[in-house]
Amino acid sequence: MTKLEKKLINVLEKYLDQIFLIGMLVGSCAIRYVKRNYISWDMSSSLLPWYDQIKDLGGYSH
Repeated sequence: MTKLEKKLINVLEKYLDQIFLIGMLVGSCAIRYVKRNYISWDMSSSLLPWYDQIKDLGGYSH
């Protein structure tokens, strides 16, 4: 094993938790970006008609 490999292994062992967390964060953002236009059955059958009805009646004023 070379010096570079030893350094790389030491860095990976030292920062494994942070690397894992960043990987999970990047992965979750990628999944959300890819699925951003996905409309589920629940959304199309319940939420969108409800939203359209609220919008047609003038919206929500507070």
